[in-house]
Amino acid sequence: MFIYGVSFALILLPLAQFFLSLSLQPINNKWSFEFFSFALKSFSFSQWALIFLTMLSGVLLLFARKITLWTSVAVFVFIFFVNLFFYNRTQPAIVIIPALLVFTPFAKPYRDKTLRWWEQAKRFFIPQLRAEFENGKKFEVKNISASGICILIADINDLDMKNNEVPNSTTQLRLDKHPHWLKVRVARHSQNEVAFEFLFTKKEQKSFAVFLETLQKT
Repeated sequence: MFIYGVSFALILLPLAQFFLSLSLQPINNKWSFEFFSFALKSFSFSQWALIFLTMLSGVLLLFARKITLWTSVAVFVFIFFVNLFFYNRTQPAIVIIPALLVFTPFAKPYRDKTLRWWEQAKRFFIPQLRAEFENGKKFEVKNISASGICILIADINDLDMKNNEVPNSTTQLRLDKHPHWLKVRVARHSQNEVAFEFLFTKKEQKSFAVFLETLQKT
């Protein structure tokens, strides 16, 4: 995945640069105390800070959230000004990387959780499960998870929603084997399928996940 590639690159490249520079030093025994002492002193505090901050930004990007994206960008902005202040120069990568993080498709999974497919809840395929909506109409459930449900429809108008009102609109549905009405929001739709996101609290989502596990076994 591209996200993990960028993250590990930011974590490993500073280390690679550090060890490469040490390997070029005129000390024969690379495992001696003298060598490690030299290694610690060979970089200034600001250089160590830049190494640490670059690696920190890589670690942050492993967690695909808006806050980690913008924190990582803030780290690079800080590195940019540190370079200018201490060395009166900067490297092109320090400007290019945050620009790529913000203005390319790389940022989409950080802004839209539906694109983070690796975090999606377990899907259940339960035969003959149907969902009833507020208008009394029932539809076959294609698949369901603790975070959402996908139903099969003959036509989008069967939901009694105008096409231009469907995205992000909310409604309620009830499953054949669940006693309560569940509030949902339209996540995406095509002519024959509509995917809804359940508007659960975390506690409700955990409880519903247990319900689905039980329903799957019966």
